[in-house]
Amino acid sequence: AVIENIHQPQILVFRASEYSQYSELTASIISQLQSLQYVDGQPLPKELSADFSAQIHAVNFKNGHGVRYLTQVFQNFNTVNNQELFYYYQGITNDGQYFVQAILPINASYLVADSNPNSPLPADGIPFNMDDFSGYLNTVNQKLNSTDTFNFNPYLDALDEMIESIQVKGF
Repeated sequence: AVIENIHQPQILVFRASEYSQYSELTASIISQLQSLQYVDGQPLPKELSADFSAQIHAVNFKNGHGVRYLTQVFQNFNTVNNQELFYYYQGITNDGQYFVQAILPINASYLVADSNPNSPLPADGIPFNMDDFSGYLNTVNQKLNSTDTFNFNPYLDALDEMIESIQVKGF
């Protein structure tokens, strides 16, 4: 079955100076990226992270650097699911002039199809536990982090390679 993700794949490039003027948060994102020396395994600065993030990995592109992770935005207590999970990348060109953001749908075979609590749980899925939502998220996070990059659809490595191929030219 094809799972329709709510996220449309998109790669966006903004002038960093303009993006940083939107809000205090966007200004701090640009500032953090400009000084980012991320090493896999360390926690992300809070300005760059999400409430739920897994598979955090530094990814450089042809003329810049950044970080990617898998995340889902929660508007209420619901399952981590293939309809809402996405690959998120944020980076900056080496000259600090351009901010790069990618939002790409991704899924894993053991996640439920959508946020419907009656959706069937895959055989190796993690049962949803509303009474211990943070425990549920931690368990899903551990499973996502221990999943081989080739067990995601599309492969995490393929998405990373696509990001690595980006070269931002002035506009």
